[in-house]
Amino acid sequence: MKNQSLEILKLFVDTSKDGRYVIIDFKDFFDLELDTKLSKSELEVLAKDLEVNGYIEIKFINEDSICAKPTKLGFGAIEGYNRKAVESTETLLENPKNQQAKNIKTIKIFVVAFLGSLMGGALILILYLLIKFLTNK
Repeated sequence: MKNQSLEILKLFVDTSKDGRYVIIDFKDFFDLELDTKLSKSELEVLAKDLEVNGYIEIKFINEDSICAKPTKLGFGAIEGYNRKAVESTETLLENPKNQQAKNIKTIKIFVVAFLGSLMGGALILILYLLIKFLTNK
């Protein structure tokens, strides 16, 4: 689901906690922090797309507002999205040492690989010089 659709769905879920129809003015949609500002017609298209995919049920759309309610699928999508966000935040907050350990491990792997490539290059150079020296005799 696109970020814009997710934010619109989140607005419906937040305003309709009990699953009833809510009327949301287009002004409220314009106040959302989206990557790009949407026009009224684009908001209608996104709302209808959410309805087609089963996330909301639209009762009506007029010039000023949209009346709709989120479905169980819509509530579940937002709940799952929030749960993933909370889990990833908790993981970062609880385990900063693990993140630091991963960074140190990555640096160690890089150093070992770099030194190995230098040693391999030196070995090839020695073999090349040895063969050149033996064939010139």
